[in-house]
Amino acid sequence: MSSQKNKQRILRILKYLYRYTDEEHPITNTDLVDMFTDVTAGGTRKTIRNDIDVLNSEGFNILETKRHRDKCYFPERPLDSSDVSLLINAVETSRFVSKEKANALKEKLLKFVSIHEAAAMNQYMHVPDAMKRDKGQPYKEIELITEAINKDRKIRYQSFNYLPTKEKRFKNDGEYFSLSPAAIICREDCYYVLGYPGDVSEQTVTMERIDHICNIEITNETAFKPEASDIKEAIYKNNKIQEAEAVEVILECANEQIQNVMDYFGDEIEPCPASEGKFYVSVRAEDGPAFYAWVFRAAGEIRIIEPKVMLKKYRKMLRKGLKN
Repeated sequence: MSSQKNKQRILRILKYLYRYTDEEHPITNTDLVDMFTDVTAGGTRKTIRNDIDVLNSEGFNILETKRHRDKCYFPERPLDSSDVSLLINAVETSRFVSKEKANALKEKLLKFVSIHEAAAMNQYMHVPDAMKRDKGQPYKEIELITEAINKDRKIRYQSFNYLPTKEKRFKNDGEYFSLSPAAIICREDCYYVLGYPGDVSEQTVTMERIDHICNIEITNETAFKPEASDIKEAIYKNNKIQEAEAVEVILECANEQIQNVMDYFGDEIEPCPASEGKFYVSVRAEDGPAFYAWVFRAAGEIRIIEPKVMLKKYRKMLRKGLKN
């Protein structure tokens, strides 16, 4: 029984130090002794000091404060507070993660820091609800596809599109399609599954939006498993999510847009004075919708100068958007 108490006490001490202490919130040795010398813990000042020595010998590195050697805390976690803050911010500002899922992920991430750091993050981290979709991505479907990839199994599923009435229209009258899934890719706020359909001897690659397929089943058929290089090439060639080409672009910008430009392209840009109140900058930008949308949001304070082909494409998009 004494041996069992000793094991439980070490685990309880470790859990307490991990969850409730950090460099700014150490606990005194006296408080530790008071907390873990009850009947259920069966400890003394000496045994608790030995417990901490055991934890340190196993790599947990429980530190004593420099000013007060009778205080200790848990200093290192797999993720520090800045890591957790960055990840929470990424989750909460992602449009394709629902508010409900974002809150659940946030609670999980906050367990990597002490309760004191978690409370501070809850106070200063806020994201407007308008940034979130009411409906997030299909996590259950993603989980099933991931399981099939790991087990080298084919999946069968139904595919659909939406009508203007928001009703689903199933392809081929609800036919089930067979696929050897090879990869899951996130692109422009959507998840896609890349795979080889039907007869794998055809080596034809297809891409399906995961939120446009349903009733997924993992079959007992062994899936075709391509080489990693083949998957990468297939992703690049597939026109549904092909990466936009990066080209040299010259922009004319209002001086007030300097922070916006630096946020988008980085601090390495080298602006040159233009006419009064403006500057030129040469950047590498993707010739795709995301870049044109960014230019549009500047409301005329950022103009494409070169290449002319991108300027023409942008003007064509604007004219098309203005048509009745």
